Amino acid sequence: MEFKIKHDTKWIHYGIAVPWIVLIAAFVISMIFFRYDMSNESKAILFLNILVCCAPFEILSILLFAAEKIYGARIIIRQDHVEIRMVLRHKRISFDEIETAKYSHYYTRKKDAPSLLATPDYNITLEPELRSQLIFYLNSGKIFRLNDKAAGYEERQKRAQVDMKFNPDETIRLYQAYQCYRSAADQYAREHGLQIPR
Repeated sequence: MEFKIKHDTKWIHYGIAVPWIVLIAAFVISMIFFRYDMSNESKAILFLNILVCCAPFEILSILLFAAEKIYGARIIIRQDHVEIRMVLRHKRISFDEIETAKYSHYYTRKKDAPSLLATPDYNITLEPELRSQLIFYLNSGKIFRLNDKAAGYEERQKRAQVDMKFNPDETIRLYQAYQCYRSAADQYAREHGLQIPR
């Protein structure tokens, strides 16, 4: 079975921010180094060269970010392996390679973390986003992590506290992929006389 998820790759987000940080740092250092005087042409050219070097990385990161938002990631559960297709990666993990898999939730930022945009006069709070994650722990010691939106989970979790039969994760595609993996891994273990940890 195939499941499409809204996976976010952290290094793509960093790729958007890092060129700006480098550019701002270069500007501040050049201003200090040149004593706040950018009137000399050679000094301005140095800053322009840094800008030209950062621009391709910024553009590439934005294009990758947009492609990831459109394409997302696909998890394909086969009879004996998991196939994961992302914008820049294609991974095939055999059930024999997986030591265990864990499904959980996390917040993109702490609930009580102050916003970088907050000022003494105006407090801007960014709501942390709840996301789901599926981590495959491999026999080699490596891990492979996938994440997805968990839209509406908190509201459904309140209902689950009253109705024990209600599963707040049932509409989350990553959870559905996890359940499908567990079922396929159990079937694979029965057919091969193995014990595949879940």
